[in-house]
Amino acid sequence: MDGSGAPPAAWPDGGDMANRIRSHDWAATSLGAIETWPSCLKTTISLLLGCGFPMIVLWGEQLTQIYNDGYRDLMGLKHPAGLGQPSRDCWPEVWHINEPIYRRVWAGGTCTFENGHYPIIRSGSLEDAWFTLSYSPLRDEAGRIAGILVTLVETTDRVLADRALRESEARYRALVTAGTSSVYRMSPDWRQMRQLIGQGFLADLAEPCESWADHYILPEDRDAVSAVIAEAIRTRSLFQLEHRVRRADGSVGWTFSRAVPMLGPEGDIVEWFGTASDVTERKLAEASLRESEDRFRAELERQVRERTAELQASRDLLQATMDCSMDMIQVFEAVRDEDGQIVDFRWLLNNHTSESRYGEVRGESLLERNPGVVQEGIFDAFKQVTETGLPSIAERRYDHEQFNGWFFQSAVTLGDGVATTTKEISAWKTAQEEVLRLRDAIAQTALRESEDRFRALASLIPVLLWRSDADGQHNSANEPWLAYTGQTHVQSQGSGWLRAIHPDDRAQVREAFETGREKRHLIEVQLRIRRSDGAYRWFLVRQAPIRDEAGQLTHWIGAAMDIHDLRELQERQAVLVAELQHRTRNLLGVVRSIAHQTMVQTGPTTRFREQFSDRLAALSRVQGLLSRSEQEPITLHTLIQTELDALGTGNFMDRITLGGPPVRLRKASVQTLALALHELATNARQHGALSTEHGRLFVTWRAEAGAGDEERLLLEWVEDGIGRQPGAQGTAPYGYGRELIERAMPYVLDARTRYELGETRLLCSIDMPLGNGWRVRRGA
Repeated sequence: MDGSGAPPAAWPDGGDMANRIRSHDWAATSLGAIETWPSCLKTTISLLLGCGFPMIVLWGEQLTQIYNDGYRDLMGLKHPAGLGQPSRDCWPEVWHINEPIYRRVWAGGTCTFENGHYPIIRSGSLEDAWFTLSYSPLRDEAGRIAGILVTLVETTDRVLADRALRESEARYRALVTAGTSSVYRMSPDWRQMRQLIGQGFLADLAEPCESWADHYILPEDRDAVSAVIAEAIRTRSLFQLEHRVRRADGSVGWTFSRAVPMLGPEGDIVEWFGTASDVTERKLAEASLRESEDRFRAELERQVRERTAELQASRDLLQATMDCSMDMIQVFEAVRDEDGQIVDFRWLLNNHTSESRYGEVRGESLLERNPGVVQEGIFDAFKQVTETGLPSIAERRYDHEQFNGWFFQSAVTLGDGVATTTKEISAWKTAQEEVLRLRDAIAQTALRESEDRFRALASLIPVLLWRSDADGQHNSANEPWLAYTGQTHVQSQGSGWLRAIHPDDRAQVREAFETGREKRHLIEVQLRIRRSDGAYRWFLVRQAPIRDEAGQLTHWIGAAMDIHDLRELQERQAVLVAELQHRTRNLLGVVRSIAHQTMVQTGPTTRFREQFSDRLAALSRVQGLLSRSEQEPITLHTLIQTELDALGTGNFMDRITLGGPPVRLRKASVQTLALALHELATNARQHGALSTEHGRLFVTWRAEAGAGDEERLLLEWVEDGIGRQPGAQGTAPYGYGRELIERAMPYVLDARTRYELGETRLLCSIDMPLGNGWRVRRGA
């Protein structure tokens, strides 16, 4: 074994580069065979292979290259030939850049470069690339510098993106005239600032000023700024510079200033026009980023040192842990033939427990010591783990050689071989078989007791009960069912119980039961069941699925309750309610007549008389809907369509759009909401979208979750293309309809409303609680 803590043939392990390093012919390089490498080099390579950053080790005077998977992805076509190749031979095109750096690091220095430019050949042709790199010396056991560690990140995309951004800004700099950037005008020689609009960043300058540099530029930066200005004047080109400035509040900030020369007819500069952007936050962020990178680099180096120490401690701990285990821990190396096929395994390592069963077997053949592994499939499992890298876990009965019992064995790949852990579980398997036997016996006893309890309960309660298996086949019924229907137990099996159902109800019942069994949820249906004397009575039938602890459907329990008397009572009640509603509508007619006579005597206007009659008619329509609510739920769509139909909007239906899900309304909210819809519809017909030739009406609604478990209705009434009186204001005076929407509905229905009237558009929104049971069931 060498200093890496693992057998020479098993090091290094990991990804693609670990395999390539392990299989490379290092004897042909200046490094020599891999078995002769110093432990410091192996430790560094193990760290390099486990790191996610691109890293490369340049070892020896020839700077022989050893790199990880991340660096491999940057090499292009230079990989895999670059592995084990001297750096100068691999990267001749950048040797003039790298050679001075290597000399500096070899002398004991550390170098870091951000966005360094390297013209390299990695895809067959010379290309420009940029990298952020860190060069650190590597020392051998004697403390001498023996190599260089390079950590790098390619920044080509970012550099090119930054360059493209700068070029894009240059192309469009003349278009920057407003926004958050300061805008300024300068004389041709920049001696005079003619105008500055600071936008809060810099102090405004309304009058020309020749001492502008004293006000805005810091003394220590003026020479640098003046030099760039002079060059821009000389070349008649864009002035562009990031520099510090004195901001409007007196503090020091950073600006990115750009100015373009404005040329006269003769080609002379007549003025400079520029913008100054506040880049203070970016500059501070860049400084913070640099500090963060320095901290990251220091932290990475600290972690490398700690990881190296941890690896040393882990190696010692691993050996001690293996020896302390009561399980057999073994390591095998694959033995291959000339074609590379695995034909045997050879022992490399045993812990104390394994040695107590086998003795000293390192170097011996697995098939010679334990030929039974072929018969039990263990040899094939070891081969599969070695070839695929996938772990294997299995319980096996092994009755060969010196063993006779059950064993739990796990195997993982380790180099070109496997590492295994084997535990004898014979006693546990015996106990497990006994537990399973006892569990089955208890389950059978519990099932018999449950059957007895169900039959006793079914015979006591005054309800028709039955139980079906998971497929819905009727297999047991109580005495009341048999006595009521006159069927025998045999006649009620399968689908025979359907013969006791009224012929008109059988199709509905069959569909309800088939749907419930398919979806495995509660079945509920009302139907008529024939009594033994031939009379039919109404029953409420429910059948519920019963599941075991694993959630699997085991059987169904059904019950039928006699509701014949209740249905007759409900039918009589419906007749009485209908009569009451009829009388209420008659009463409203009387009220309308009385109001009309009163208005004749008191002299009200025709408009008042029409509105009063329309509102009473709306109330009458609502009462009609309420009278049928038990048989036909009142939906929002029905309520809206009723009001529109009452106004005679049939000729306008191509200009009316209604849209929303089926929503059933609470009875308590119907009357108030109906009056509000009546006012909106009347206004649309007389003064709004339906009073013009091209107006359109859109009524949409949806249900949404509110606070807690509350669900709310959101309704929007939108009129486009309405006609407004000349000089009308943006808000309408309060009338009955608007007061009903904005004041009465919030008070009565806890609604949130909004009413907005524009020049050509009306928007009214109503947000109100729905309550439970708002969803309309199929067939309702």
